[in-house]
Amino acid sequence: MGSVKERVVLGPEERAMVCTLNSAYSVIEVWRRLVAAADFKVLSGEWKALRGNERYLEADRLFLRWEQEGEQREGPAYLIVRILLSLSPELHLEVNTLYVKVEATAENIVIILFALYRREKDIPAPPLIRLSFHATVLQMGTGGFRPGCLVNTPCLQYTLPAVRDPDDRSKTKIIVTPNIGRNKIKTT
Repeated sequence: MGSVKERVVLGPEERAMVCTLNSAYSVIEVWRRLVAAADFKVLSGEWKALRGNERYLEADRLFLRWEQEGEQREGPAYLIVRILLSLSPELHLEVNTLYVKVEATAENIVIILFALYRREKDIPAPPLIRLSFHATVLQMGTGGFRPGCLVNTPCLQYTLPAVRDPDDRSKTKIIVTPNIGRNKIKTT
């Protein structure tokens, strides 16, 4: 399984083979996750055993993690990051952001939803997934929420009060009020 995949593209050709790995930070993220897994699954047991025998200096050398934020970045794991960054021009990997954030317009949302239902061959998904995606796109478009905030949203995040209809006071309406949390909290 390589990083070149067939993708749907805008234009007359509709499909093209596209390299999905074009950022040095994608490679660094894979490395960061590998380091975290090694720390958690492999080295933590060794670290605890050495700490239990009061061999603190040896135990401290077993951590591969590096600080994601801050001035001090060092250690064997971060040395690999520096090597990856130095090799990025040779490997044709970008080190700058490849996108610009822009607000979705109502027209963008209509186009996305139109494609969701009219281009079923290109977007294979069961009806329930399509409906969930439709709801998520509408919530993102109206509330500006990040996609991760809306995935697996529990029912407790919505209130459904019954209020009087302003046009006919003898009737009631249900108003849905979402209480969506934020998810852009960095963890290392």
